[in-house]
Amino acid sequence: MSKVANILNMLQILKDKDIHSLSSLAEKLEVSERMIRQYKSELEQAGIYLKSYTGKYGGYKIDDNNNFFKIENEVKEKMYII
Repeated sequence: MSKVANILNMLQILKDKDIHSLSSLAEKLEVSERMIRQYKSELEQAGIYLKSYTGKYGGYKIDDNNNFFKIENEVKEKMYII
């Protein structure tokens, strides 16, 4: 898959607001853990921030203060009204 498609798929996975390990994300997207780190960097450059957790149960989670999904939901609501 393309880089953009993988980043969007990663966002879909992270949308559930659970903590996902790098290895599980890499396995689901069929890429290396290094690529997952690059995708995180790309997302943050676009203004979509992820929280990083270290340790045995560490990984990435979408930051609760992200405005990206709030905007997405507002757009969906307005489209539904129309």
